Amino acid sequence: MTKAERCPRDWRLHYNPPSGEREEEETQIQIAGRAAHEVIAAYLKHLRKMRLQSDILFVDDLMRRPPASLEALNQCDPATFRDVWTIGRRFADGWIDPLDPDAVIEEWFEAKLDVEMGEGLLEEVALVGVIDRLSQEDGGPVVTDWKTGWGSLSPSQMKRDPQTRLYAFAALHDENIRRRAFPHGDEPITIRHVYPRLGMMVREAEIHPIDFMNLEAEIAQRVRNWWAVTEGKTFEPNPGYHCSFCAFRRDCPAILDARYGYPAFLVTSDEEAITAARQVLAMNAARAEQLAALRAWVDESGPVEVDERVLGYHVTDAPAIADIHQAVINLHKVPGITPGELFDAPVPKLRDALKTYPLLAEVLGDNLTKKQSARFAFSKLEYSETDEEEDDESGP
Repeated sequence: MTKAERCPRDWRLHYNPPSGEREEEETQIQIAGRAAHEVIAAYLKHLRKMRLQSDILFVDDLMRRPPASLEALNQCDPATFRDVWTIGRRFADGWIDPLDPDAVIEEWFEAKLDVEMGEGLLEEVALVGVIDRLSQEDGGPVVTDWKTGWGSLSPSQMKRDPQTRLYAFAALHDENIRRRAFPHGDEPITIRHVYPRLGMMVREAEIHPIDFMNLEAEIAQRVRNWWAVTEGKTFEPNPGYHCSFCAFRRDCPAILDARYGYPAFLVTSDEEAITAARQVLAMNAARAEQLAALRAWVDESGPVEVDERVLGYHVTDAPAIADIHQAVINLHKVPGITPGELFDAPVPKLRDALKTYPLLAEVLGDNLTKKQSARFAFSKLEYSETDEEEDDESGP
C-alpha cells in the first residue's frame, strides 16, 4: 500500500505489470535484504537451540553449506550472495542475544478491519505480515525489525513510518500477537530498528496507547488510497526522493523532468556548463564558511537543533580517537590496513572505508578523497546524527 501511495507507476510495474511488458528484476539490495532476513532468523534459532549468546562461526558454516534458497541465489547471483554473507557476519559479530526464552522469531500476523469504500459499502481487509522479533523487556513489549538496507530512520520518523504503524495495528488486532505483546494489558510498545550494514546501529521509538487513537482510521484511509490507485488505473509516476532507489528509474518518463520534487538541472551547452560550475564553486565556498562558523559555535554551545534535525559537531576526547579508528576497521573490514596506517592508505581504500560511515562522510562532504580532511575528521570531530528519509530496503 505504501508503494502504491508513494509512486503508482512503481507499484504497477512491481506487482501488476501490463500484459506483454516484462517486469523488471528486483534491485540487488531488495534481494539481499530478503535473503539476509533468512540468515538472521536461522542464526537466532540456532542460538536458542544451543543456548548461546553469540556464534559467528555458525553464519560462515551456513553460507558455506547454504540451504536450497540461498544456494539458488549463490548460483545465479554470487555478488549478492557475498553481500548477504557480509550482512550475516556483521549481525553475528554485533548481536548479543539476551536468551529470552519467550521471545518470538518471525511472528506472522493477520489483522482484519472493515473499510468503508463509499456509498455504505464495507470491505473486510486482511493485513498480513511478519514481525522479525517480538519480546518482553522491563519497559514492556518490544518489536524488533532488522533493517538490512543503507537507509535509516530517526525515532521521530519511526513513529510516523507506515510499517511501524502497521506493527502497532497488528499488536492490537491480531489475537496471538496481542496475547504475547500485552500480557498485562495495554502498554507502550517499543519499536526497535537494528541496522547490520551500519555497524549494528540501534534506533528505538516508543509508541504509547494515545498514539493508537486514530490508528484504525489511518489504516483504513491507506486502504482507500491504495484502492483508488489500483482500481482507478491511475499509474502516473510521482517523483520524489524514492526515485534514487527505484528499480525502474532508467525508463521512467518523470526522471528527466524532476529530481527530488524539483526541476532537473540539465547542462546542454558550454554556457550552461560555465554557469553551473560557477554556482557549484560559490556554493562550496559558502558551505565551507558556514561549516567553519558552525564548528566554532558548537564547540562552545553544543549541537544546534533545527525542527526535528540536529546539526552540529561533537568534539571527541583524545582517548576516543583510537577507538574510532578501530571501529572503522572492524565495521568495514578494510584489508591490510591497521588503525595507525589508515590515513596513509591509498585513496580508493580510504574511500571504501568511509562509504558506509555516513556521519563522517557528511563531515567530509565533497572532500571525501582528501586524506588531510579525512585525518581531521577522524581525529577531531564526529558529526551528529541527522534525519535522512530513505527507503529502508533500498540501495545507495
